[in-house]
Amino acid sequence: MKKTGDLGEELAVAYLERKGYRILKRNWRGVKGMRAPELDIIASDNGVIVFVEVKTSTTNKFGRPQEWITDMKKKRLVQAAEIYLATFDDNPEATRFDAVVVDKSVEPPEIVHIVNAFSISDIS
Repeated sequence: MKKTGDLGEELAVAYLERKGYRILKRNWRGVKGMRAPELDIIASDNGVIVFVEVKTSTTNKFGRPQEWITDMKKKRLVQAAEIYLATFDDNPEATRFDAVVVDKSVEPPEIVHIVNAFSISDIS
């Protein structure tokens, strides 16, 4: 459900900003018609460009949300990140892929930030 995802992204942005991240872009989708997925949040963390995938859950019925980031999804996120870096000609010190998991089945929602959730070398 889009509204659940939107709320999860709002909570994730607020959380990251409290941790000192600077939000560069939200819901970035490269060229129209591009097959790479949307990048939920692109942030800067002390010179590191961080591509953040946000997963929001209202139930544990389908497993843990961090498990929803499949190998195919990772591959497509890497493709989108490469396009983003080429488009904006950023020359960051480093890049990484984080995940923020928002569990709305509890009140207040629980937020888990997985730093370096995966790397390009994880992709086969």
